This record gives sequence, structure tokens and C-alpha cells, in this order.
Amino acid sequence: MNYIKTHWLELLIIALLAVLILWAVGYISNGLFGTHFELQSCWAGLSTVGSAGFLAFIKYLVDSSPWNTPKGELPIKGVGSNNERY
Repeated sequence: MNYIKTHWLELLIIALLAVLILWAVGYISNGLFGTHFELQSCWAGLSTVGSAGFLAFIKYLVDSSPWNTPKGELPIKGVGSNNERY
């Protein structure tokens, strides 16, 4: 897991290059051999992975934001006069 955290950008680039190569092979095989490889499937997969990655990044930003309750401290119950803790 530590390797993934330190080399996440390289792994992402490798994954995108693999998809690009597979898309190119499918595109060429459609033209040369008539394999009927559906090129839209590559874009659907990329958009799915991209949107999931974007949502994970947003969750990371929200979870690590400074306005969250400090670790080990209970959140404030509400915006009231007492600011009671749960």
C-alpha cells in the first residue's frame, strides 16, 4: 500500500497508456480484420474510472479539511447558544 501512495501518478499513467494501447489495437483491428470491437467501451470505462476517482478525491478533500472536528473530539451538536457536544 505504501508503494501505491508514493507512486500513484506513475501507476495512473501506466493504466491510461494501457487503455490507449488497447483502444488503438481495437481501432486498427476494426479496420484491418473487421473484428467489430466497440470503441465506445473504452470511453465508457475511462469515464467510469475517472468519475470514481474524482469522487474519491473530493471525499479525501472533505475528510482532510481543516474545518472538520479534530481527531478524538466529538462534533458540535448544532449551531446553538450552548454549542453542546454529542
